[in-house]
Parts: sequence; C-alpha cells; structure tokens
Amino acid sequence: MTAVKLRELLHQDKAAVVAMLRDTEVMRFLGPRRALTEDEAGSWFESALAHPSRFVVAEAETDEFIGFCGVKQIEGVLDFGYFIRSEFWGRVIVPMHNLNVREGLV
Repeated sequence: MTAVKLRELLHQDKAAVVAMLRDTEVMRFLGPRRALTEDEAGSWFESALAHPSRFVVAEAETDEFIGFCGVKQIEGVLDFGYFIRSEFWGRVIVPMHNLNVREGLV
C-alpha cells in the first residue's frame, strides 16, 4: 500500500514528470494520445510549473512524484482527471490524511 499526499509541483519533479509524459502506456489515453517528445515534455513541465492547474500526487513519506490530479472545466463542465506513473499502476494508493482541498481546483 502506498500512502500519498497532494502538493504543488516542484523543480525536483522534472525528471519524473518528463519520463511519465514520454511513457507510451501513460499517454495513450491523454492529450495527444501519444508519448511526448523530450522537448514537448520539457515545455509541458515548464508551463505546468509557471501556471499550476493540477495537484501533484506524491508518496507521503519520501515525497516522490507519483502523478497528477485535478479538476478542469471542459466545455462548461467540471471534470476530475488524474494520471499516474506506470510504475505505480496496480498498487493500492491511499491518502495519508483526509484530503481537504478547497482552493486551486479550477
């Protein structure tokens, strides 16, 4: 079982984020439906860092980046989405504490 917490994106997450965005399995249902190139993933990371719109899902004890989650408005409808590094697929992921997130979702 992997205990997780939510936090902001940090510079230290770049390598894990870029690797996730370049992972064919992770990206097959997201965005362009293909893995991003190194340059595209780097640009995506810099944009996400400058304009946060998602929460990082991080391992509670080590602070290791696991993925993202958040709510976006798509055509006037709020949509909850997440994407998780494939290394964590099939694991039980539970919040470390009750997650009470009220700000920054939209």
